[in-house]
Amino acid sequence: MVAVDDGMDNTLNASIVYSLFKVLQAVKDQAGALVVTGRPGYYSAGLDMETLRAGGEAASDLLHRGTELILGLVEFPRPVVAACTGHALGAASVSLLACDVRIGVAGDYKIGMNEVSLGLPVTDLAVELARARLSPRHVTLACNTAQLYSPEEAVEAGFLDAVTTDDVVEHACGVAAGLVERLDPRAFEITRATTCSRLADAIMRAAGDLYRAKLAARNPGG
Repeated sequence: MVAVDDGMDNTLNASIVYSLFKVLQAVKDQAGALVVTGRPGYYSAGLDMETLRAGGEAASDLLHRGTELILGLVEFPRPVVAACTGHALGAASVSLLACDVRIGVAGDYKIGMNEVSLGLPVTDLAVELARARLSPRHVTLACNTAQLYSPEEAVEAGFLDAVTTDDVVEHACGVAAGLVERLDPRAFEITRATTCSRLADAIMRAAGDLYRAKLAARNPGG
């Protein structure tokens, strides 16, 4: 299990995102399945908005690391189960879309892509994941209008697969254990590569754009 708990709202800065990516890389050949979770009340508030609004190399680095993390989830060779412990905003809601099974906890929480309401465009990779995983009638609402959903509404939209009033982490671990028991690992890995190939290609294109933006920030006259 991979858990993020900063004692506050689990805002994702570059260091946290990179640490999460390294954990994925370290366990991908060992885990039978992976459970990703946050802290009570907050799965995550998303990427650090102050860094993104400031622009420059720090913003580019954060976006690039976020892209690497999403790609790591999409291509993870074993089942990934999200235990959404509360609010999941911006990039955090996008990370839910990169998981195989998404279980949310019931409560007064909001889930969705709030970037446009905060003055930032939704990235290409987020749109691609939304097109692939959300109900078609919610893609425009989620991306263009920054619609936020309750956990129950998030099931209808496609951010979550189910909502529980029980311990969401325990529930997710049970789901993960069931997947390990009934799925053949090699067959899953091959099927994963097939079903996610277009998503991975879209994410790699977005990563290329971020690399170019990073290079431009470092060489403004070149």
